[in-house]
Amino acid sequence: MAPSLVTSELRKSLPLSSSLAISFLACHKVRAPLLPTDIVRWVEEGSIPYRSCFLKIQEKMGARSAACPAEARVTFSVDEIVSAQSLESLAA
Repeated sequence: MAPSLVTSELRKSLPLSSSLAISFLACHKVRAPLLPTDIVRWVEEGSIPYRSCFLKIQEKMGARSAACPAEARVTFSVDEIVSAQSLESLAA
Protein backbone atom coordinates (compact mmCIF):
# COMPACT_ATOMS: atom_id res chain seq x y z
CA MET A 1 0.00 0.00 0.00
CA ALA A 2 1.39 3.40 -0.96
CA PRO A 3 2.20 5.86 1.88
CA SER A 4 -0.35 8.40 0.65
CA LEU A 5 -3.07 5.74 0.64
CA VAL A 6 -2.10 4.63 4.16
CA THR A 7 -2.24 8.23 5.35
CA SER A 8 -5.62 8.80 3.74
CA GLU A 9 -7.09 5.64 5.25
CA LEU A 10 -5.73 6.43 8.73
CA ARG A 11 -7.19 9.93 8.65
CA LYS A 12 -10.59 8.55 7.65
CA SER A 13 -10.68 5.78 10.25
CA LEU A 14 -9.15 7.69 13.17
CA PRO A 15 -9.40 11.47 12.90
CA LEU A 16 -7.10 13.25 15.33
CA SER A 17 -10.05 15.22 16.69
CA SER A 18 -11.26 11.92 18.17
CA SER A 19 -8.41 12.10 20.67
CA LEU A 20 -9.83 15.36 22.02
CA ALA A 21 -13.31 13.84 22.27
CA ILE A 22 -11.92 10.84 24.15
CA SER A 23 -10.01 13.15 26.48
CA PHE A 24 -13.19 15.11 27.15
CA LEU A 25 -15.13 11.91 27.86
CA ALA A 26 -12.42 10.67 30.23
CA CYS A 27 -12.54 13.94 32.15
CA HIS A 28 -16.34 13.77 32.23
CA LYS A 29 -16.19 10.17 33.53
CA VAL A 30 -14.04 11.20 36.51
CA ARG A 31 -16.30 14.22 37.03
CA ALA A 32 -13.60 16.78 36.32
CA PRO A 33 -15.17 20.25 36.26
CA LEU A 34 -14.42 21.25 32.67
CA LEU A 35 -16.23 22.07 29.48
CA PRO A 36 -15.39 21.44 25.82
CA THR A 37 -14.44 25.12 25.62
CA ASP A 38 -11.69 24.48 28.19
CA ILE A 39 -10.13 21.75 26.04
CA VAL A 40 -10.34 23.89 22.89
CA ARG A 41 -8.74 26.81 24.76
CA TRP A 42 -5.89 24.58 26.01
CA VAL A 43 -5.29 23.38 22.44
CA GLU A 44 -5.19 26.96 21.16
CA GLU A 45 -2.80 27.98 23.96
CA GLY A 46 -0.56 24.98 23.31
CA SER A 47 -1.10 23.45 26.76
CA ILE A 48 -2.27 20.29 25.00
CA PRO A 49 0.25 19.37 22.26
CA TYR A 50 -2.48 18.80 19.68
CA ARG A 51 -0.95 20.71 16.75
CA SER A 52 2.53 19.35 17.41
CA CYS A 53 1.52 15.84 18.45
CA PHE A 54 3.31 14.38 15.43
CA LEU A 55 6.62 15.39 17.05
CA LYS A 56 5.85 13.36 20.17
CA ILE A 57 4.57 10.43 18.11
CA GLN A 58 7.65 10.43 15.90
CA GLU A 59 9.87 10.66 18.99
CA LYS A 60 8.22 7.57 20.50
CA MET A 61 7.81 5.53 17.31
CA GLY A 62 10.96 6.52 15.47
CA ALA A 63 11.30 6.74 11.72
CA ARG A 64 8.71 5.17 9.48
CA SER A 65 8.89 1.43 8.92
CA ALA A 66 7.58 -1.12 6.45
CA ALA A 67 4.65 -1.76 8.82
CA CYS A 68 3.65 1.92 8.73
CA PRO A 69 5.25 3.60 5.71
CA ALA A 70 3.61 6.99 6.27
CA GLU A 71 5.51 9.64 8.20
CA ALA A 72 4.02 10.80 11.51
CA ARG A 73 4.37 14.42 10.34
CA VAL A 74 2.00 13.70 7.47
CA THR A 75 -0.32 11.20 9.15
CA PHE A 76 -0.91 13.14 12.36
CA SER A 77 -0.79 16.73 11.15
CA VAL A 78 -3.67 18.96 12.21
CA ASP A 79 -5.42 21.10 9.63
CA GLU A 80 -7.78 22.87 11.99
CA ILE A 81 -8.85 22.91 15.61
CA VAL A 82 -12.35 21.62 16.21
CA SER A 83 -14.87 23.96 17.80
CA ALA A 84 -16.30 23.33 21.25
CA GLN A 85 -19.64 22.40 19.64
CA SER A 86 -17.95 19.89 17.32
CA LEU A 87 -15.99 18.43 20.21
CA GLU A 88 -19.18 17.95 22.21
CA SER A 89 -20.96 16.27 19.29
CA LEU A 90 -17.95 14.00 18.65
CA ALA A 91 -18.10 12.92 22.28
CA ALA A 92 -21.83 12.17 22.12
